[in-house]
This record gives sequence, structure tokens and C-alpha cells, in this order.
Amino acid sequence: MSIEELKAQMKIALEGGDDTKVLELASQIHKAKADITRAEQDKLKAESEKLAGGREKTATAIYQAISKLPEIAELSRVKAFGFTYKVNGYPEGIEPPITYKSVALIVPTVKGKGGGGGSGKTKSEYGMSLSEIVDKYGTPDEKAKIDAAASNSASWQLKTQVKKRVLAEGLIKPTK
Repeated sequence: MSIEELKAQMKIALEGGDDTKVLELASQIHKAKADITRAEQDKLKAESEKLAGGREKTATAIYQAISKLPEIAELSRVKAFGFTYKVNGYPEGIEPPITYKSVALIVPTVKGKGGGGGSGKTKSEYGMSLSEIVDKYGTPDEKAKIDAAASNSASWQLKTQVKKRVLAEGLIKPTK
């Protein structure tokens, strides 16, 4: 069954108030999306394995050619340990020239402050994480929408809406 068909059935179940069916369909939608992603990854992996030998030969030839350039010795002076470049598309054959878009030196990076991920603000403020609030106070409809969310950002927004509702209803209070 396609994802669109599952979504259509979920809409009917939501309108009918069948929470059990909604959760079951949300699980099936999640599994179907995972299956599609897995199939795409398998296809890309197979293609990569097929091209591996040719890529290795090309990499060796490039290394042999650039190791003779005087600019390679200059890398250590500027504390770079390599470089990358990107070609502007794939050439049809040997005849058309390859033009590059960019060349970048690979240099050591200075670690900065980590980003991403939750800051734990909800946990420190209310004694429960955002996910724990959803698990405890979320309605089946809200949980199904969160499970069916297309991205982490969309999921976070839906969880935040649950938290706002729970706060408005006075079900949780700040611990500070």
C-alpha cells in the first residue's frame, strides 16, 4: 500500500476518532518511509560499489600527476594537508575541457562550541523533556501527527504545540 493510500486511511480514521487505527497507520507510514529510504540507499551503495574500481584508478592517476607539481610542497608552508576541487559537471569525453568551480585547501579546524541537538531547556524548566511531556500528556491525534512529521523540525514544532497546550491547561508548572 502506498504512503498516499495510508495517509488517506489515516484521515478517515482521524475523522472517525479511531485512535487505535490512527496509531497503527502512523506506524505503517513510518515503516513505508523507512523502506523507501532503505531502497534508495541500497541503490546508491550498489552504484558506488560498481564504480569503486574506476574511482580508485582515477584517484591514483590524479595523485601521481599532482605530486609532481611544485605547489604541493607549498601546502606544508601554509599548514594545509591537502586540497579539494570540484569540477563543473561531467565531461562527455576527453575533448571538452573540464572547468573547475572551486579549489579549497584542507586545513586544521579550530573546534567551536557544539551546535544542534536539544539544550534540555524544557527538562530543566519543567522537570520533563519535551518528549516526556508528549508521551505523558499528548493525545493520540497529536502523537500520530508527530510520528508522521516529515522532519525533525516539524516534529519539534508539533511537540512544542503540545507543550503549550499542556501549559495552558495547567497540567505542568515550572519547577524553578
